[in-house]
Amino acid sequence: MKTRQFNQQTSASNISFYRNKFVSFLLLVLALLVAGVLSGNLARAGNILINPGFEADGNHGSGVQPGGWTAGAGGPWYINSDSYAHSGNNYYKVWGAFNGSPNYQAVYQDNSSLPTSTYQADGWLFTLGTDTMWSGDDADYAWLEVSFRDASNNILALYRSDQFSDTLSTSGFSYATGIWYDFPITNICQTTPPYTIIGSTNLLVAPVGTVTVRFQHTLYQLLSGGGSCYFDDATLNQISGPVPPQITQVYPGNLLFASNHISFNVYSPSSSPISNSNIHLVVNGTDVSSSCTFSGSTPNIGVTYNGITPGVWAYTASITVTDSYNFTASTTMNFDTINPSYVWESEDYDFTNGQFINSPLLSSTPQPGSYYGTAGTLGVDFSGNGNNPAAPNLYRTNDFVGIGLAQETSRQKFLTAQLTDPGVNDYVVGYIRIGDWMNYTRNYPAGTYNIYARLAGGAGATVVALSNVVSGTLLGDFQFSGNDWGAYNYVPLTDVDGNVLPLTFDGSQQTLSVSLASGGENMNFFMLVPAQTGLPLLSNISPTNGTQFATNTAFNFTATPATGSTINNKGIHLMLNGADVSSSLVISGSSVKNVSFPLLASNTLYTAVIAVTNTTGAGVTRSVQFDTISTGNFYVKIEDFDYNGGQWDTTGNGLIPNGYEGQNGSITNVDYYHSATGGGNFPYRGPNALATEPTSDIPLPGFSAGSDYDVGNFNTGDWGNYTRNYPAGKYLVYGRIAGGNGTATAYLDEVTGGIGTTSQTLQRLGTMSAIPGGWQSWVWAPLQNNGVPAVVNVGGTNTLRVTSGGNINANYLMLLAVQPIKISATVTAGNVVVSFPTQAGQSYRVFSEPGITSGVWTQVGSIGGDGTVKSVSTPETGSQQFYQVVSP
Repeated sequence: MKTRQFNQQTSASNISFYRNKFVSFLLLVLALLVAGVLSGNLARAGNILINPGFEADGNHGSGVQPGGWTAGAGGPWYINSDSYAHSGNNYYKVWGAFNGSPNYQAVYQDNSSLPTSTYQADGWLFTLGTDTMWSGDDADYAWLEVSFRDASNNILALYRSDQFSDTLSTSGFSYATGIWYDFPITNICQTTPPYTIIGSTNLLVAPVGTVTVRFQHTLYQLLSGGGSCYFDDATLNQISGPVPPQITQVYPGNLLFASNHISFNVYSPSSSPISNSNIHLVVNGTDVSSSCTFSGSTPNIGVTYNGITPGVWAYTASITVTDSYNFTASTTMNFDTINPSYVWESEDYDFTNGQFINSPLLSSTPQPGSYYGTAGTLGVDFSGNGNNPAAPNLYRTNDFVGIGLAQETSRQKFLTAQLTDPGVNDYVVGYIRIGDWMNYTRNYPAGTYNIYARLAGGAGATVVALSNVVSGTLLGDFQFSGNDWGAYNYVPLTDVDGNVLPLTFDGSQQTLSVSLASGGENMNFFMLVPAQTGLPLLSNISPTNGTQFATNTAFNFTATPATGSTINNKGIHLMLNGADVSSSLVISGSSVKNVSFPLLASNTLYTAVIAVTNTTGAGVTRSVQFDTISTGNFYVKIEDFDYNGGQWDTTGNGLIPNGYEGQNGSITNVDYYHSATGGGNFPYRGPNALATEPTSDIPLPGFSAGSDYDVGNFNTGDWGNYTRNYPAGKYLVYGRIAGGNGTATAYLDEVTGGIGTTSQTLQRLGTMSAIPGGWQSWVWAPLQNNGVPAVVNVGGTNTLRVTSGGNINANYLMLLAVQPIKISATVTAGNVVVSFPTQAGQSYRVFSEPGITSGVWTQVGSIGGDGTVKSVSTPETGSQQFYQVVSP
């Protein structure tokens, strides 16, 4: 709704263009090279917080916790990068959970501490006038605190700042919107609820028994108050007492194209001894500390590890150091060791009717040999994707192109260039519309290569086409699914079947054109890497990736060996929803292998992973997602809610396509509720309704594209009632939902009383949550209770209610009948063997109990289904037992 599928892309969520996180990362790296501190654990009288200004984070949503901090699972919390930051590039943004109950959203950081150590602490808070978080809006407020804790995490001493609120501040001060306020932590509080203020101090003292000092930001939401709080530049200065060790001069950190080693320095500002045996380096899950080289001596030790392999796409490394006080410091890094043959930046597209620079200079001003400030010819060099008043046009300011500062991991060439030209920045191209294109003319180096793009997106499934302008041919596509505009990944150029394409250049001038075919993207750079050869090819995959309502009973694909190799049947594997079903494959053909798994079940969501390895050891994998949901299931369209105080379509039972169109007699707080400030359009049922919009989802039978609707602007707390003559039975329920960055959530209740009135009673049936990745990126969200699929028992006339939990567009509910499982049990060699037919991709749990009426079932086994009969064996007890099998 709100045409959010593209407003989201053409907002600050797309690319952060006011400030440059890359510069801050460069300054961080340069500081490390001059013995700065990556871990953030500084010497006495210094700030011991890691990432206190959130500058170590890229622009991201609640799927990623802030670096160095711990937050509640799933958010809602974001790192924002725009002009509102108190300093630097980034700040932390948080709002209430909107779960209908009083809730606390906290982010905190723990550091080691000893009794008698002293500290001072503060931080900066802000709320925007257009997104106000105040006490008057259902009593939202925020504060900062420092607590000292023992080994069991019990609070020994608690200190808090003033409350950030217009009228509920503990000091009585009324804070204003649009202003950053410094909040010193000076209030002494009781250590038990309600944490009453009992005094004030300028020095926070760790009491006897302290092992941890915690700095925390908390937002409190009474019920459903809106608005958000910004938090930046936290400080926890240690004034006295020993401090944890420091990890400094770390290489490579979070670097792209890193070299083949890790190095760092370990130092104790308190001169507490550090043993080499207490310095640990873990690389990709393996402790490699014994292979490290140590130089110097405690309290200042240099460490080098030379076991990093060139050409690896992803490394994760963690460093942990413990000193004689048992104080610990740690840091993690993510890097790669790719060595591309050639790289070109997305912002370096052609200029002045096809002019180009083969090896451009990095600069912060217009100079010969640099793309900075050059102007492309509209319709010749580019298509003008920045024709949007919100789009930045940095770097090439005369063009209508959305070029902004990169929120990306560093590359050494930018770090090196900034040593002599500090204004050099890394840029990305965003605000790209479907059909937009850019040309890149170069003398691409001779050789055979795979092409990779460094892309991010927040619009779900995305296809970016690459063409050769000279030959007029489509070379292939960059295909990915994005749910975060700031989360960049390497995306290979592939054919329609997903095979990574080798392309050969002869060193002559070529013009490559990049265009957005579907979805949404931000582009950083493109690169050539030496082509992988000898790989099998996969083709004829059916159902194809993303297929909805597949009627197939078999999953099929073809595996073709590369020239000079063969594929044996044992080299072909298939996983369905995590279960290995390779033994049930039907394989034909001598050289080219035609593969079929003939046991697909209906009404199932599938993730299929194909793995094929040839006789030379070269292999490929492919992940394919599809569903076999039947359109014959009972469905409930979310725009077709009740009207006139609980009335409903008794003739068509709500199943007639667009049967409620124009029905504007719904009563607010009786048939539906839509916030007065919720906004949206009302093309389907008029103003007395939930907001609706034409949907891009695949239509159900009888509906057609352009005249099928979903509910958008479905804001937190909005709801609709759905009275139907539901077919009797037990059902699993799936919501068809979409949403922006982060988790989209809706709740399902049964209205148990008061239908047609404003006083209705509800029974919660479950929650539907997913991360769709775009306002028109549609996914299935299963109804669950505490992470377990919920079974709904309905029959006859029932009224169900769907309530928005936020960040959601909603199309319909689908009810899938629960199928009985026929089981048999035999006794063999002292064991009871329980056997039952399975469906591929389903999980099964076996329970037993001594008496059918006891109600005490004990799980005795579990197994994954592959479409065949499976058995679970459990020891015979010598007494009567009853068994049941449950799926999922």
